[in-house]
Formats: sequence, C-alpha cells, structure tokens
Amino acid sequence: MRKETQAGLEHDKTLDICMDMNAPIILIPKHIMAKQCAHMILDAGHIAIQSGLIEKSTLAEIDMKHSQQYSEENYKQLQSHMYNHFFLKL
Repeated sequence: MRKETQAGLEHDKTLDICMDMNAPIILIPKHIMAKQCAHMILDAGHIAIQSGLIEKSTLAEIDMKHSQQYSEENYKQLQSHMYNHFFLKL
C-alpha cells in the first residue's frame, strides 16, 4: 500500500490559483416598506486567494528519490505535500 501511495503522491497534480476580487456592496434599507428611506451601506471588503505551491527544488528532490527506498522521514515529507495549500486574505 505504501508503494501505491508513494506513486500517487509523486504524480499528484497541483492547482495554481491567484485570485483577487472585491466583494459586493450590500444595501440594507432602514424601513423595508418605505419607498424612500435611509440605507445602510455594507462594504463586504476584499478577498484574495493564492496557491502555496511547492518549490521546484523540492519537487526535483522528490523525483530523484523515485527509484530509491523511502524512509519514514521521506514518507512524512511526501505526505506533507499531499494537499494543495491556499492562502486566503480578507
């Protein structure tokens, strides 16, 4: 099972995202039934999402170990890169 996991992690695909957008502005009326009234304007802010990609040198190091016997430390390193990492700023 470890060999299958190793092969799956070595050839895992990553997603490169760099998204920067402004959130909508929400208008909330003071009186719902009135045609003209004061409104509260809620600026929902700003959102930015960016991928935390693995360094190319780390990928090369993992690729070089492909034909070698993996140690426990190597498996832990490989598993730490198993998931895509994203940074979210609000």
